[in-house]
Amino acid sequence: MNAELYLNKALLQLSRGMEEKAIESLLAVVENAEEDEVSKIKAYMILGEYYFLKAEYGKSKEYLTYINERSDEIEQEYDDLLADEVYEAEMLLEVMERFHWLCQ
Repeated sequence: MNAELYLNKALLQLSRGMEEKAIESLLAVVENAEEDEVSKIKAYMILGEYYFLKAEYGKSKEYLTYINERSDEIEQEYDDLLADEVYEAEMLLEVMERFHWLCQ
C-alpha cells in the first residue's frame, strides 16, 4: 500500500475512534513515504496534533519540529499545498513554548 492510501486509512480509522490502528497507519506513512513528501508531512502533522491533544507534548514536539525545521523548503517546493500544515505546526510549537510550564 502506498503512503497516500495509508494516510487515508488512518483518517478513516481516526474518524471511527480506532486511535491505535490510526497511529500504526500514520507511522506506516512516515516509514514508507519515500517519494511522497506531501503524505509524509500530513502524517507528521496529524501525529503532532494527536499527541498535543493527548498532552504528550514531547512526542508532539518531535513531529511538529520536523515540519517546522523544513518549512522554507516545504513552502518553496509545494507552494500553498502544505501551507496549513506549516502554519499549524508553527502555531502549536509556539503554544508549547509559551506555556512550557504546562507542557512538561
